[in-house]
Amino acid sequence: MITAGTYGNVIRTLMPLIIDDHTLAEGLSILLNALKKA
Repeated sequence: MITAGTYGNVIRTLMPLIIDDHTLAEGLSILLNALKKA
């Protein structure tokens, strides 16, 4: 994950090209929970 945008207000996720659905869903869930708490 890296920040981007003029003011650092964009989050870019860098996932591998080969990722199973469970791992992707788990990672996105973690990111969503972190954003809710921020």
